[in-house]
Formats: sequence, C-alpha cells, structure tokens
Amino acid sequence: MLVKTRGIVINFLRYRETSLIVKVYTETLGLRSYIVNSVRSSKGSSKIALYQPLTLLELTVYEKPDAGLQRISDARLAYPYRHIPFSVTKTSVALFLAEILGKTLKEEKEDEALFKFLFESLVTFDNLTTGEDLFHLVFLVRLATLLGFGADSAESLAEQLQTARIPFSLAEHGAAYRQLLEMPYGTTNAAVAAHRSLLLDALTAFFALHYENFGTLNSLAVLRNL
Repeated sequence: MLVKTRGIVINFLRYRETSLIVKVYTETLGLRSYIVNSVRSSKGSSKIALYQPLTLLELTVYEKPDAGLQRISDARLAYPYRHIPFSVTKTSVALFLAEILGKTLKEEKEDEALFKFLFESLVTFDNLTTGEDLFHLVFLVRLATLLGFGADSAESLAEQLQTARIPFSLAEHGAAYRQLLEMPYGTTNAAVAAHRSLLLDALTAFFALHYENFGTLNSLAVLRNL
C-alpha cells in the first residue's frame, strides 16, 4: 500500500556500498525505518541531501504490515532550510536536537501533536533571528511535556534529579528554570543564558532518567562551546 505523509529525518546508517537505512518520524505512521538504494553512488549523490538529520520531507512510502524495513517511492523537501545549514550556532543546535530525538522517539504509531510540534519548531528555529543559543533549552522543556514526563516546576525538576543524585540547587538555579518554562522561542534572557550550561546538563540528565540506555550525547561538547 502506498501512503503519502510528511516526515522528519532522524538519522541514517550506511548500508552496503551505495544504500542507506534512514530513520524517519512520520506524521501518519510514526517512527519508520526505510532502505534507500543507490544514494551513495555517483548517479544518486544528489539524493543523499534529502536524508540528512532533521530534513523535512514530503514522502510517498510503501507500507507493508509487519515489515521491518520499508521503502520510499518518492521523497521531496517539504520545507527547504534557509538558515540552519549556514549558521554555526544553528547547525550545532540542530545536530544536538537530532541526537536527542534519535534517543527518545521510539513509538511506531502516529502522534499528531508531537509531529506538529517537531515540524513547526524546526521551521521556527530556521527563521529565528534572536535567541538561537537558548532555543534548545525551550525545545527540551516542551518536548519532555509532550513525551509525558515534563517537569512543570523547578521543584519538580530538582526532586526528580535528586532521586538520581544529580545536583540541582533550587536556590541557585530555580529562578532561571522558572523563567525558562515561560519562554517562547526566540527570547533573549540574560538570567537563563547565565545558567545555560547547567540547565542543559540538568535537562539532559532529566531525559536520561526516563530512557533506559540513553547513553552519552556526542553533540553536547560542541553545544557547550557556543
């Protein structure tokens, strides 16, 4: 059966000499893995750009029940990024977001609200002219809520981190987290920026509490240097 859907590329693995296995979070099917042939050959080299992490796609896919790897009939850009590929800050943040999503998106079923949040957040991020360095913190707070484990207060975050013996001082950092909870994308906030590194560590540790085998984030070191 052929299905038309939007999709967000999460990551890909090289497969054999010229193919890729691409993990895509789709609007109508949830998380899917697709095998894409001949994209690493000279004839298919232009197609590999479609499967870079966080690319937003319009897809026509083959959907076979109980099949592990599916196939893509047609793929084209749903939204071409205008700024992310040309900004060091935005590229670094995007790599981090892709890694987070690769560790947290597990469900092979549709979630319209989650897909809409991800798609619209990425388009918004591409067009931001302020607050790019804090975008990922706002994103993590909102993503955790949509995934069902958000900490809607500084006290809740501190309590959950304390159970895992992860330091988070309400006296020192609680006010910054409370402001973060209220921030829209694109906000510049000196208090949050001053605590950015610690808030990032706290939020990634918070995510790790809720996902077994979360592991390390390779992009985190780059993000801390922004």
